[in-house]
Amino acid sequence: MASYVSLGNNKYELRVSKGYDARGKQIRKTKNVTAKTVKALKLELSNFEAYVYSSDYTEIKDMRFIDFVEKWRINYAKRELKGNTIDKYNLFLENWIIPYFERKKISKITTMQLLDYFHEVQKKGVSSSALEGHHRVIRSFFKYATLWGITETDVSLSVKKPSYKVPEKNIYNRREIEVLIDRIKILQKYQQVMIKLALYCGLRRGEVIGLTTKDMNYNKNTINVYRAVIKSASEGIKLDETKNKRKRIVPAPAGLMEEIKELAKEKQKNKDKLGLQWKGAKDLDGKTVILIFSHGDGTPFTPASVTRMFNRFLEKKENNDLTKISFHDLRHSAASFLLEQGINVKVIQNILGHSDIKVTLNTYAHITEDGYSEAAKTFDNFYKSSKQGVE
Repeated sequence: MASYVSLGNNKYELRVSKGYDARGKQIRKTKNVTAKTVKALKLELSNFEAYVYSSDYTEIKDMRFIDFVEKWRINYAKRELKGNTIDKYNLFLENWIIPYFERKKISKITTMQLLDYFHEVQKKGVSSSALEGHHRVIRSFFKYATLWGITETDVSLSVKKPSYKVPEKNIYNRREIEVLIDRIKILQKYQQVMIKLALYCGLRRGEVIGLTTKDMNYNKNTINVYRAVIKSASEGIKLDETKNKRKRIVPAPAGLMEEIKELAKEKQKNKDKLGLQWKGAKDLDGKTVILIFSHGDGTPFTPASVTRMFNRFLEKKENNDLTKISFHDLRHSAASFLLEQGINVKVIQNILGHSDIKVTLNTYAHITEDGYSEAAKTFDNFYKSSKQGVE
């Protein structure tokens, strides 16, 4: 039996009775809708009644959280997310989210229960960045649960995103950059070039080892960046799109381009020498490409190997005077240097490949001591000239 109750302003509560339970209590299913005409209202009611009496309704409405997780993984995560992102989300799921919600019916989870979850996680000392990751996963769950008709409303919409303070970056100033460039001469040539690409061009480690011989424009001294090497438990090592899935063209020093050209020639010679033993790497379109940085058979390095190489270099005794930074911090050093030179922040955004200029502004809101000194000198000169003008 189906009926409805007017809630005012063309809004109605649809009601469908499915008989009575073992205790004699009426089993009633409800849904709120908006309908501007009687005809539209009757159609909504008819469709809802058919839906409630279908075999799918009970299964969907009684779906446990843990069962929905599997549907989310199959229908969304595996299709839309990168393997390394799935790995990260799975850590949040297996260690935190699933144990907390697994036996609850997803349609019965409330906003208050989500808030309680975040309070519990915060009490256990989870970092701000990890807390933000938890929030992304949960928002994704309830967004798709609503889109797929499993829940009527997205209860996560009212859960405020945890505040995340972007930590200040460890960066090298101009003097430290000059020292670093001099010190890396002890490394193998390809390792030197890796470091220079992060430092002079602002590339991420996955983007560095994802460069191919066809990405270089030696006439214009530019590099096409539109892929990166990623590694995940589900897909292994492969070439994928960059973090924001956008191609960008990055300028590079002429001297660095010459070094890259020599490496590219060596890779081509090695490919010809190995013949059928050479494997190469599969590009986004499935075609085999020659990577600038790779193993002897042309297969990709892992991003972690780049990190290990740079860390081992900094750990050498002769480099004790160098600040211990990460390979990724070389990219931050490049951005900060460009900012100090007065380069437009929009240009820096494009070089770094940030999808939103707010990311660039928020990430590099800090100013180095050298930057403060230059600002102080500028204002000091302005003060002196202004005072002379008044007198």
